[in-house]
Amino acid sequence: MTLKRETSYPLEVSLNGLQLVLRHMGSKDAEAMMRFARGLGDRDLLFLTRDFRQLEAIEDWLMDIDSGHVLTILATTGDEVFGEATIHRDTLPSSQHVAELRVNVAARARGLGLARLLTEEALKLARRSGIEKMMARMTVDQKGAIAVFRGLGFEREALMRDHLKDLDGKAHDLLVMSRKVESAG
Repeated sequence: MTLKRETSYPLEVSLNGLQLVLRHMGSKDAEAMMRFARGLGDRDLLFLTRDFRQLEAIEDWLMDIDSGHVLTILATTGDEVFGEATIHRDTLPSSQHVAELRVNVAARARGLGLARLLTEEALKLARRSGIEKMMARMTVDQKGAIAVFRGLGFEREALMRDHLKDLDGKAHDLLVMSRKVESAG
């Protein structure tokens, strides 16, 4: 089962005066995504499964998009990425109804509602692709992310103590939140 690309994109949105275009990520976005990732803090990247500050990781990401198991929505202005939401569908037959959502927003665009908007869009796309359950991972100190996900119906599912280590070797707890998708708008 593959994730379905939305035909209504690109979609123009305005968040507190910031004009953005929501659209699918494609091969032409590799350099912009590296710039975006390099602008994120190390703590923002802790829960990701690959370091997308590296071109090889973005090329792998793009292959996953081409395979239909990953779908990424970007929030852009010109060639600048302000945020992204990525749905990773599980490929195991017994859990293809489950997907993981990862959302990243540039520091200068935080507090505008972009993470919430990207999460809402991802939930819509997941529902249209037959996803029944969405999960998200974050560190317990990401209070803003936790609030966004909780506000959209995600509930705490697991806490994994000392599960992640930052570049300095300090351990961090990993929080897993999830929700059913069928009620997504």
